[in-house]
Amino acid sequence: MDSMNNSPNSTENDFDTFLDVIQRIGLSIDDYPSLHELIILCSKSKSIKKIDHLTFICPPEDREKFMSYWLDRGFSLHGIWKTERYPADHIALVHGQTPDYPWSDMVGLTVGSSHANSENRPLSLSVHPGAGNQLQHIAFNVNVNANFDALYQEMSNKWGLRFMTPVLSYHDDNGASLHQCFTRPVGSFFIEFIQRLPNRMGEPYGGFDPDIIDDLYEALDEHISIISLPPEVRVA
Repeated sequence: MDSMNNSPNSTENDFDTFLDVIQRIGLSIDDYPSLHELIILCSKSKSIKKIDHLTFICPPEDREKFMSYWLDRGFSLHGIWKTERYPADHIALVHGQTPDYPWSDMVGLTVGSSHANSENRPLSLSVHPGAGNQLQHIAFNVNVNANFDALYQEMSNKWGLRFMTPVLSYHDDNGASLHQCFTRPVGSFFIEFIQRLPNRMGEPYGGFDPDIIDDLYEALDEHISIISLPPEVRVA
């Protein structure tokens, strides 16, 4: 993947719109057979807007290699969020922009710290050295005008998704809000749904909340007992 092109401006959430993001990041949907059906459901839902981000995991020694790979391809550092209960650095890199969103593509990296005083057990169990850059999760962006609680119930009762968290929420001092929920992992892979509600200036919440991330890892800690190696995913 030598270059990154901005997402096409479109109000139609067809299957190819979601698939294009995955392919631009250098992944194959064939590595995750169940993802195909989920994307079909998301593309038909008026509540799902786009793919918000894709997050990878890797050993601490591969951190700089991962960063260099994406920076060389035109991504820029968006932010780093540190968690304490489950120590790790959560890094976001972004590329491009759309008329109503501050980026067209976001790639994340969650990586443990060699200087942490305690272990992040679910992260340690999930990372498989030598497996390349492992895709940990894909996040789908929920429309700002959607009722997240109603969508959560629909996805649970009609789509058949099994969640490991309820809807988790964060509100900042400028009036912006962040709502997230996460499916139960299959191996070490899971799905996220995220809604970024704008602040008083109309700007969408563009970051993440460390407390929500810690809550995610607490849920992962409860659900991950035996991790089987997921399909190997390498960035070309």
